Amino acid sequence: MLAYDIKLNQIECELIFIKAKPAIIWDRGIVPRLHEQFIVEYAKKFGNTPEEIHQCFINEQQKLQVLANKCTLAKIIRKPERDFQQNLNNAYRFWL
Repeated sequence: MLAYDIKLNQIECELIFIKAKPAIIWDRGIVPRLHEQFIVEYAKKFGNTPEEIHQCFINEQQKLQVLANKCTLAKIIRKPERDFQQNLNNAYRFWL
């Protein structure tokens, strides 16, 4: 991972990490797709029930958070439950 950090730093990459609470992942990621192909077919590789798929997404976010914390890139962490426009403005200012 350090080799990637070095290469990405050399080209001045920056990281915006969106960290969602489990309820947000459920409400925005699972519920709207309960009867769509994503949950019905594709996401079955993550679990057999919507609850198992949800837990998989939570676990994956935790793993990504650990990696983001170790990353040496300039970064900010945003929360999707905050105002969308505010998050967008903060991200834009960060990238400037």
